[in-house]
Amino acid sequence: MKKLIFCLTFLFCVTAIFASEKWPQEPKGFRGIDFGSNESTATHKLGIQCLDSQGNRLCGGPSKIGDVDVTHTFLFVKDKLVQVSISFNTHSYESVKSMFIKNYGQPMKVKKTTLQDQQGANVEKESLAWEGDKVMVFITNYNANQTSGLASIATEEWLDQNEKN
Repeated sequence: MKKLIFCLTFLFCVTAIFASEKWPQEPKGFRGIDFGSNESTATHKLGIQCLDSQGNRLCGGPSKIGDVDVTHTFLFVKDKLVQVSISFNTHSYESVKSMFIKNYGQPMKVKKTTLQDQQGANVEKESLAWEGDKVMVFITNYNANQTSGLASIATEEWLDQNEKN
């Protein structure tokens, strides 16, 4: 019996240690709106406008992260918040990046690639990612069109569903 209690206590402690080491800063939402919240909660709390998009709802508008002007877009699928996208001027990337690291800790993945910008000059594209049990955070200095920086905070469940479709 003592061995059983010891083993269960040991397993509990090991599980607690590994669970807490996964990602202690994993966000539950953004700007006080938890993932899974409905659209009316976000519009009431943040005063944002919404529109229909392919059967879903997009809500957002201009805002700030620190001193940086950004545009937030909250994605609601079946009236539940599943993703927040944030676009910003590429030149503000270092400021936004430092705020993300302050809030979410050191990134779990860093990818750097060289690409050509619209004028033909070589630039370094940097992408950072954090992945938890329920949420993934991503930030890059250049979006696909190389016109701005982009960040995304999304539920793993929604990302998994999108990957299958």
